[in-house]
Amino acid sequence: MRHRHSLPAWHVATADATGATHVAKHMSYEDAWAVAPARGLRGNETPVVVAVADGHGHARHFRSARGAELAVAAAARVGMAAAVELSEFEDAEYIEGALYQIVGPAVVSTWRDYVYADLEQSPVTEGERVAAGLEAELTAEDLIYGYGTTLLLAVAAGPWLAFLQLGDGDLFLIAPDGSVAHPVPFDPRLDGLRTTSLCQPDAVESIRYGIVEVGAQPVGAVMLATDGYGNAQRYEGWADIFGGELAILAERYGTAWIGEQLPEWVRACATIDGSGDDVTAALLFAADTEWRPGDVALAMQYPDDPDGFDSLDPPDLPLDPPLGPARHGTPDMRATWPLSFRRRERA
Repeated sequence: MRHRHSLPAWHVATADATGATHVAKHMSYEDAWAVAPARGLRGNETPVVVAVADGHGHARHFRSARGAELAVAAAARVGMAAAVELSEFEDAEYIEGALYQIVGPAVVSTWRDYVYADLEQSPVTEGERVAAGLEAELTAEDLIYGYGTTLLLAVAAGPWLAFLQLGDGDLFLIAPDGSVAHPVPFDPRLDGLRTTSLCQPDAVESIRYGIVEVGAQPVGAVMLATDGYGNAQRYEGWADIFGGELAILAERYGTAWIGEQLPEWVRACATIDGSGDDVTAALLFAADTEWRPGDVALAMQYPDDPDGFDSLDPPDLPLDPPLGPARHGTPDMRATWPLSFRRRERA
């Protein structure tokens, strides 16, 4: 049955940066992202799919950067095919069943097909085998393991937001008042040192899912980020701080301006004073949102700064990328930093 309510339009901002630790060790960027059908403002009838992946940096995952690229390609392909059908239905149970029974398994199987095709085109070299500490006789699972990666997927289809997450990273909703909700359940196996992965034999069973009906739950934006972003934050509850700050900035300067600042926020998190890891983030904005920061969000932002955002510089100042600790917190940079990261210098 076609959903007859007005459908939200979406636009997407993305940014990525190679981590300072990767640069120092001459490692490649091992994250990946994909937006389908295209970046930018879309029409009401056009589904939008956003995928973010983080290849594992361990030597045994000798092609994890390629694994992440293949993961977002597989997720975008499956997500767009699913979105066309999901946008037609009002039944949440149907959509939930489709995610669990069709979309999740299809993402994993498509990724595996891509990996096998990549291996056929580019067989494992002796240098890769030695560097990864692999035995001379390689099994199929040995080779799949080499492409290990996490995956986050958001599908905006008609009145629905559908989510899939495998492994660590951050995926949360930001309401127009700045409050934050986590639509995907937490996995207790993720302890900061270990993560579930597409390369595991039980990858399908390890996927977590979430569904949101936009009309029933106010949504201003969706944040998807690899763990390099969250690991750069000082406070465990950084997502709540981020949501409140984003609502204030969106109301004051608009979401297009936030999209322009996102690369600065990501680069800051990738520095040695942040996580030092590769960082990738995507913000999926509901285009017609009327942002109204709530009292709780406003109070949360600057408990030690009574002037709040009145003390920030206007957004039209020239913004250079952060160059190191000496630049942190200088007046011309303050408006571009995510609050919870900026508090490293203010605490």
